[in-house]
Amino acid sequence: MQSTIQPVKPVATVNAGGVWESINGGLSDALNLWGKVEQIKGQKSASGADQTQAMYQPPMANGAAVQIDQQLNQQANKNQGVQINKPLLFASAGVLVIALLMHKAGW
Repeated sequence: MQSTIQPVKPVATVNAGGVWESINGGLSDALNLWGKVEQIKGQKSASGADQTQAMYQPPMANGAAVQIDQQLNQQANKNQGVQINKPLLFASAGVLVIALLMHKAGW
């Protein structure tokens, strides 16, 4: 009598999705996340928590831009331009001139 081996588990298959399916999945996840954010905002609005928060943390007029401008201003004050080591600059220029003269002379 001959016996055949039966697989215990079903054969695993690979879903070979493409680039578009990957992009579609990422967009779907992003939309689901945004939906959760909007749901939380709705709950805060319905309970009056957003009004309480607005009393204690008043919104700034374009606050993000003000903060970024301050950071850029502070960085601009720290950096007073490029600092060049002058003896090194003159030495490099001298080596370059000598190399050009040697090249023209055919050395």
